[in-house]
Amino acid sequence: MSLHHPADNQPSGTIPVFDRADLNEEMQDLYDIVGHEAMGTILARFGGCMVYFPTGGRLGLTARDASIRAQFTGHNHKELARAFGLSVRHIRAILERGREASRQDVAA
Repeated sequence: MSLHHPADNQPSGTIPVFDRADLNEEMQDLYDIVGHEAMGTILARFGGCMVYFPTGGRLGLTARDASIRAQFTGHNHKELARAFGLSVRHIRAILERGREASRQDVAA
């Protein structure tokens, strides 16, 4: 089974011809931020795809979780919870996700 990307129909490097008015409201907002050339590149590469942009708050969670794992001494769950404004249960879940990821890395 081969996967087909919608942008594969266009020759490599071809920027589609479009006007800002051709875009829906959300895409017009993106156009206003990145400009015409970058928007054309985005359309050429991702046209027909659903693209998810994480919120700013989610972007820092990976670094936060890594910091929690790095500071974990084996018995400081409560201190980490207090320091990061999380519950002890949440700290334990973050640590467990880290252990699961490490096990998967070793297995690979």
